[in-house]
Amino acid sequence: MLEDVQAIEPALRLGAFLGIFAVMAIWKILAPRRALSFSRGLRWTNNLGIVALNNGVPKEHFGLFLKECEWRFNISDPSDKLLQLKQWVRDYLR
Repeated sequence: MLEDVQAIEPALRLGAFLGIFAVMAIWKILAPRRALSFSRGLRWTNNLGIVALNNGVPKEHFGLFLKECEWRFNISDPSDKLLQLKQWVRDYLR
């Protein structure tokens, strides 16, 4: 049974995403919570691009991808980022 589910996992994920996306799109059109600062099409296109980028990360590298996102967004000082990169390079080259 597990193998059957794993075989259709991409289709299940895509179906779940498209279903939730459709519900949220209809909800936002019918009951917006605030005035639009950007056009809906532009914002949704950008958001779908981010989704496509994130879905392009293989499962085995997803932990590393999350760590990179955490590093990118949580360390705001460029000099701290540079120090961290230098440390990672030193550790890698050993």
